[in-house]
Amino acid sequence: MGIKFIHTADLHLKEDEQGFSVLRFIIEKAIKENCDAVLIAGDLFERSSFSIDLKEKVKEIFSLAPSIKIFILPGESDVDFFPADYGENVEIVNNVPFYYKKFKDVEIIGVPVQEGFTLREILSDLKNDPQRSILLIHCTLFQEFEVFKENIIFPVLPEEIADKFGYIAMGHYHKEMKIYRLGRFTKAVYPGSPVMLQGTTGKRKAVLVHIDSFISIEPFTIDTPYFSEKEFFVLPSEEDDVLLKVELEAMQSDANKVLIIRIKGVYSKKEFREKIEEIVKKYITEFANIILDFQAKHLTEINGYAIESFLYALKSQNVSEKIKMRAIEMFINALKW
Repeated sequence: MGIKFIHTADLHLKEDEQGFSVLRFIIEKAIKENCDAVLIAGDLFERSSFSIDLKEKVKEIFSLAPSIKIFILPGESDVDFFPADYGENVEIVNNVPFYYKKFKDVEIIGVPVQEGFTLREILSDLKNDPQRSILLIHCTLFQEFEVFKENIIFPVLPEEIADKFGYIAMGHYHKEMKIYRLGRFTKAVYPGSPVMLQGTTGKRKAVLVHIDSFISIEPFTIDTPYFSEKEFFVLPSEEDDVLLKVELEAMQSDANKVLIIRIKGVYSKKEFREKIEEIVKKYITEFANIILDFQAKHLTEINGYAIESFLYALKSQNVSEKIKMRAIEMFINALKW
């Protein structure tokens, strides 16, 4: 028989319309694809009080799909309050130590954020069929510790979930979609936030999952604004090349794109920054927006002789632009001391 569902997370709904239009898009997609369920892996709301204040608007959207079961796991942003009445087709997955439900021919296990306990401890009494089980969790997977840095919550080790569940529906990682193969058969997915949040990049997505004799994962794009970051590296005498590259990038129109142009490196032509700003002003009406992040330094801002000698030596090295950029950043920081 199998099961088909959409997995999303981290909508961080608040009182603006973007999040609600995205939620509606996801529910309408679930209807179009004849899904059995929608899984929301935490942080549906920006803060706990919104789960009450915005309940009626969310309930109205969920009511569009009365035959589709909607499972909502609270995340760290909305963990404190979650009224139960979001409609007959909605279940709040907030049982501790864990939630368990047989649905269609799979088992759904949900684990709310719980401080002071490992996932292994929380699920010590769980008896399930690993290949027919879905884990719904809002967590930091071990591989992403460096990405989260200051925002690590509910850390999970790969060995705690590998080959213990068929599909892991995760939330908490906003930037982009990440898909992992763990062990022999486990597939774990961060869908990324489906809305444009600070720190996200690229077109926003969610994932359509079909579990039958095997697990099929199909990411899909959401029609909503998104950040697109483009970084350019400049060196003295290469300013004109960078100007051309920036203009070519700014010409690529997309009504949903919020283009972030980041300029790094060192330049010698004083008019370079002014010309970059002129390009941004010229094309800003073609986009939802263009944001300029100008970090490059003029030679006069640093030790001119030292940096010129360093750059001359660096140009002769057969290394990537990324390595050159990192070398210059380290050199400039050293000069500050």
